[in-house]
Amino acid sequence: MRKFLVFMVLLSCFCISPERGFSSDKILKKQSYGPPRDMDLTEVWKAWELIRTFYVDEKRLDKATLTRGLVKGMLYALGDKHGFFFKTDDFKNLIAATHSGVVCEMLVVKNKVDKEFRIGLLKISDFTGATNAEVRQALRLLQKERFSRLIIDLRSNTGGEVGVAYNICGAFLGPDKVVAIKTSRRGEEEVLSVGEKICPEIPVVCLINESTASSAEIVAGALRDHGRAKLVGAVSRGKGSMQTSFATEIGIIMFTTEYWMTPSRTPVEGSGLKPEIKVEKPKEILQAGVDTIVEM
Repeated sequence: MRKFLVFMVLLSCFCISPERGFSSDKILKKQSYGPPRDMDLTEVWKAWELIRTFYVDEKRLDKATLTRGLVKGMLYALGDKHGFFFKTDDFKNLIAATHSGVVCEMLVVKNKVDKEFRIGLLKISDFTGATNAEVRQALRLLQKERFSRLIIDLRSNTGGEVGVAYNICGAFLGPDKVVAIKTSRRGEEEVLSVGEKICPEIPVVCLINESTASSAEIVAGALRDHGRAKLVGAVSRGKGSMQTSFATEIGIIMFTTEYWMTPSRTPVEGSGLKPEIKVEKPKEILQAGVDTIVEM
């Protein structure tokens, strides 16, 4: 296969909104909390008193700071690598600092026998509040240009709002298709796609790499399991978990509340999605995607 050429860039669709690494915000109701009846916290209070009484720098004995330290210690003890505790303002600044985009291009590609293919290239950098509308708009524009194949570029997409991922799946699968299976303290639950199907039944390839994670893995795994796409690239990061953030009076605590599998019950946490076409060199992933899709 000769190297493809991009003959024209037809459109660019951008969306900018905060990145979210959790499923939803939950605010704890105001109520009276006390020590758990089944846990002896005597040693904790003893350590508190020893520090308060004997620590050399009395100016650093800020109660709010020490309380946050206790919360961070509990998260550390859980071994939850996705768990965090932030001051409220720090959390807001983190959310506002990261932006994302959706970019769509049309590639005109010829194969060995000079057959021409019109391939839509849809780059999704993140999943934010505007991403679903932007992706659907891009697909409609590509339809007007009579694209016959589609490459969805999810490389370095670290995820975002999981509800948006379910809507993106709906654009390719239609509504009410299983796109993930969640497990939590409540048990097991099937997650269904949302929204109207607008992508025609054309060959689809998803590009993934070691930084493809979370909601992006949900989309890639669902499209693969439903036979709508082949995965090309490197093994994804393997973030098969969802976090929930809880607002407290001293800050925002966020930790893992759910794990998820692909529709075929393939676990993702820690193992990632394995592409059908594995590409060793990062710079060759896009070309491998083109090579693959013209043969589909």
